[in-house]
Amino acid sequence: MNLSPSVRCRRLMLVLLAVIPVITAGCGFTLFGGDRLYLPDEQAAAVTVHVEVTEDGFKPANVRVPAGPSVQIVLRNRGSDEFHYKVEGLHANQILWLVQSKDMVREEGVSDDDHEEHHRKEFVNFRGTSPGGIKPNLKEVHLYASGKSVDVIHFFALKTGTYQVVDPLHPNLKGTFTVYAP
Repeated sequence: MNLSPSVRCRRLMLVLLAVIPVITAGCGFTLFGGDRLYLPDEQAAAVTVHVEVTEDGFKPANVRVPAGPSVQIVLRNRGSDEFHYKVEGLHANQILWLVQSKDMVREEGVSDDDHEEHHRKEFVNFRGTSPGGIKPNLKEVHLYASGKSVDVIHFFALKTGTYQVVDPLHPNLKGTFTVYAP
């Protein structure tokens, strides 16, 4: 098929417009508003953040993680109420939640192998409704833990920026979650 030079030029421009964002995403490219978007870096060491929550608030209240590597948040509820840790607007990639074990106490007579099996971690890409009736959006970073329990989430944070952390059941609890350029 013989195309005119102007048609070939237009097709080349369309291909370049489609390919350039993909090529530049490896280094991170700037989005409207100045935030940058990165690709998941599965080779980088994972970042683990430990957050404690009580009636007094989140500790630490302000969290910073680099864009790209996988992030694990461990939410420890030190209080008696159900608490949530919801990062508003951070649409993370490859979100996985720890499957919660109901039996956390080693009973007498349990073999070492059975006890070790009990501690194996399994992660899933869904999260049920909390006892308080709040259903997490499966595209947002949202953890919850009933009194004196733990929740764990894994994800990739790819868009730089500072996001608000809230608890839908306790509006006075607030924090920030910042994703920075590596």
